[in-house]
Amino acid sequence: TVVVAVQVNGKVRGSISLSPQASENEALAAARKDPQVAKWLADGAEKRAVYVKGKVINFVLDRQ
Repeated sequence: TVVVAVQVNGKVRGSISLSPQASENEALAAARKDPQVAKWLADGAEKRAVYVKGKVINFVLDRQ
């Protein structure tokens, strides 16, 4: 497994363990389920999600 950092608006908010062969959809779903990340995602509408395989996931939020 690999540990992937999860960012919200460019700030690290958690990390998740994934299989190195995990698809982008699987990685994003796992990140959204993480309780530390979910509370930050509730603050705004998701504008974009960027996944760099095996390294980082970044959620960009549109704050209202």
